Formats: sequence, structure tokens, C-alpha cells
Amino acid sequence: MTHHRLHATALDESGCHAVHQATLEVLEGTGVEVHHDKALALLAAAGARVDGTRVRIPGELVQEALGTAPRSVTVTSRGAADPLRLESGAVYYGAGSDNIYVLGPGARERRSADSMLERVAERTRMLRQSEPSYRLEPDAARKLDLLVAQSR
Repeated sequence: MTHHRLHATALDESGCHAVHQATLEVLEGTGVEVHHDKALALLAAAGARVDGTRVRIPGELVQEALGTAPRSVTVTSRGAADPLRLESGAVYYGAGSDNIYVLGPGARERRSADSMLERVAERTRMLRQSEPSYRLEPDAARKLDLLVAQSR
């Protein structure tokens, strides 16, 4: 079986840095709402300022936490042949209930995929417009078209 790796980059290094800095400002200034007593206690013990359910997390605490985070995480399910390794540069596509939102070619915002057949049809359109190594075999595309047409 051939595995293809698609590399996607949304921001350059300076863009990533700007987003990171803005996130640190929001976490420390505005804070976040946390509605879990144990999480509130853990955050307070780590040095965050807790006011009711509002938690303001100092930038240093965020940086410290990021420094201890693993560089990748492997996600498996029972009986899965190929686990997913979530890491920098890895992109995965799915066709089932794991993709409840769709952002197709030319779309400006994500939308809910209301039914499985709508999802199948959307994935079929996306695969037809993707790189050649990810395109559907003609017979598979024809079968998906028939399935979608029969459901209407």
C-alpha cells in the first residue's frame, strides 16, 4: 500500500508567531471560561488567576506547558490497521462521522454536512479536484455518483 503525505501550510513563521502572541494576550488579559471545578483548582495551583469561572493564564505558564507537550500524538481505535500520527505537517481526510464540518474547494467558511450521502458527495467532488495522487479511480467515482443519485 502506498502512503502519500500532503503538507499544508496556512501561515508562514511570522504569521504563526503573531497568532501565538495574540493568543497569549487573550489568555492572560481576557482569559477563558472554565466550568469544571477540578480544572479550576489545577489551573489555580499552577499559577493562573481564577475569578469564579474566569481563568486568566499568564504567558509564562502557557510557554511552560507548551515546552512539556509532546511533538506528536498517535491516535488509534480498536482494530485500526493504521493509527494516525498527529504531528506538524500531517493532514488527514476522513469520509465518515469524524468530519461533521466541510470546507471544500473555493469555500469561504465551514459548513455542517447534514447527511452521510451529502458528505459522500462532497468528498467525491473534493477528490475530483485534488492532486492526482489523491484522486478517485474512475470506477469508484462512478459508483459514488450512482449511490448519491439513487438517494435523491
